[in-house]
Amino acid sequence: MTLEQAVSPPLPSIPMSLRTSDFRSTKTRGCSALALYAVMLTGPVLAADNAPPPSLSTDAPTSPVEAPAASTPTASISADRLSIDARTSLPDSPMGKGDEVLRLVQRSTTGKVAAAYTAVNVLTGLLGGGVKVGSFHKDQLKGTKIDSIPNPALAALPGAFHNRLDAYFEQHRDALPAEHRAMQIDAGDWLLVYQKLSDADTQYELRFQAHVGVPPKKLGFMKFERSNISMSCQPEPKVASLEQWQAEDYALVKSTANAYVEECAEHFAQALPGWFPDSATSPSASENGKS
Repeated sequence: MTLEQAVSPPLPSIPMSLRTSDFRSTKTRGCSALALYAVMLTGPVLAADNAPPPSLSTDAPTSPVEAPAASTPTASISADRLSIDARTSLPDSPMGKGDEVLRLVQRSTTGKVAAAYTAVNVLTGLLGGGVKVGSFHKDQLKGTKIDSIPNPALAALPGAFHNRLDAYFEQHRDALPAEHRAMQIDAGDWLLVYQKLSDADTQYELRFQAHVGVPPKKLGFMKFERSNISMSCQPEPKVASLEQWQAEDYALVKSTANAYVEECAEHFAQALPGWFPDSATSPSASENGKS
C-alpha cells in the first residue's frame, strides 16, 4: 500500500438511487449533493452493501391509511334515453310569453296603465285620429319582477319529472324507448295578481302554467312527425291576501310552488303508461301469452 492510498482511502460509490435528480427542488440539488458527499468522506457507510438505498422522502407514515370509500351516485335509468329541457314559452305560443321569475301585478299597476291608455285615446281624438288604443288584460302587464323566486317550471319541474320517469322505468324496463327522445317543458305564467280592481282589500291569486311535450320531428320539406307526448298543467290558483303572500320573504309562495310542482309531476306520472307502454304488461302481450 502506498502512502497516498493510506492517507486517501478510496471513495465509496454513490448509489444510483441517490442521484441529485431525485431531489424536489432544483435550487438545492448542488448543496444536497455536496452535503451527501461530505458525509460519505467523514465516516464509513453504516448500511450493509446489499441493503436498499435510504429514502429521501419526508412524506408518508409507515402505517397504511385507508382511503374513504367513494360515494356511488345514483344512476338515472332514463337519462340516456330521455332528456328534459325547460324554457319560457314563446310569445306566439298558446300560453303567451312565459315568466322567468315571479311577476307581481298589483292594482296600482293597472291604474297607471289604464290612465296612460285613456290619455292616448283622448289625445288621438283631439288630433282628429280615428284609431283608438285597444283594451288590455291584467295578465299582460309587466308588473314587478321578484328575482329571488324563479319559475318552478324552470327550476324544479325538470327534476321532478325525471324522478317520475326513473320510478316508472324501474318497474317497466321494457317500456324504455329504443331511440333518444328530447322532452321540452314550456314555462308559462308564474304570476301573483289581484282578483278585483275595485276592491282595495282584494285577494291575490298565484297562477302557474306549464306544458311538456316532444317537439315535432322533421321528416322532410313541410313534413313533420308529431309525438303523442303532450301534457299541460295548470293547478287551481291558491288565493290569499298580498300581505300573506309576501310575509317571511314570500314563504307562502315558495311552499305553494312546491305543491304545484308535485301536482304536475303526479299528472305526468299518470300519463307515462300511455306514452311508454310496457310490452310485457300490455293487453296484447297478455292475450298472446294465453294463446
